[in-house]
Amino acid sequence: MLLDSFNRPAGEMRVESFDIQGGGLIGSALVAASRLGVETEVWATIGTGPIGDWIVDGLAQEGVCTDRLRRVDEGDGPLILVFVDGETGERRFQSGAWPRPAEPYPLDAAALDGAKCLLVDGSCPVEAPEAARLARERGVPVVADLSGVDGPARAIAEAVDYLVVDENCARRVAEGGDPQEACRRLLELGPGVVVLTLGAKGCCYASGSGMTHVSAYEVDVVDTTGAGDCFHGAFCAGVIRGWELPRIVEFASAAASINCRTLGGRSGLPSAEQVEKFIEERR
Repeated sequence: MLLDSFNRPAGEMRVESFDIQGGGLIGSALVAASRLGVETEVWATIGTGPIGDWIVDGLAQEGVCTDRLRRVDEGDGPLILVFVDGETGERRFQSGAWPRPAEPYPLDAAALDGAKCLLVDGSCPVEAPEAARLARERGVPVVADLSGVDGPARAIAEAVDYLVVDENCARRVAEGGDPQEACRRLLELGPGVVVLTLGAKGCCYASGSGMTHVSAYEVDVVDTTGAGDCFHGAFCAGVIRGWELPRIVEFASAAASINCRTLGGRSGLPSAEQVEKFIEERR
């Protein structure tokens, strides 16, 4: 829901427009990658109710394989309400329906044979480290999308090749969110590459050879919802295509910037041709 401003009293906020879209860290990242020409498959647990049906249909329409989506009776959804500030494009989230399965997701190691990349997030703290281990045993690069690296998420960060996190994570691991110090501490956990997405400040990436900062593209921001998810999906697409890290980050940054020009996390996800044209026009 696009509100005129967060700075008004609650009863005076006006809804300028609204939309109902698919979302989720992994879900939107896979849709982004699919639109960029990559074959994708989602492993996740959703409810058996009408919201779950709608989720399955939305992913399938985008070309994401849903054969391994597990449906459970312990709740519908997931469902998230997103409120967007019309003045800044920033957003607030309110969790709604959410399935609560009694058993972990049943991983199938053989399903990783032939895969080119695995993306994990922090929503499955038990399954994600094991999935990452199984992937790396098969030579499949692993990318992680995490909001922090404390508690159960630490085991995920320790098990991946590419740790791509936002500035909130940087603030949690380094005083003042200093990117250089955050990258240093995150690299100590074990990933070969750390990427920090910093919103309007761009992003930076680091490996054993040092840190590089990339400026943000200037766009007219409508809504930043899904920008990070789009970045992750485009990043994985670059990994799959065997690009060098600078090109992957440039491509992912451009894709995320394009997505910020439209309300919602998925409606503005671009094609590969749109991203390349966007980069060329600004080069």
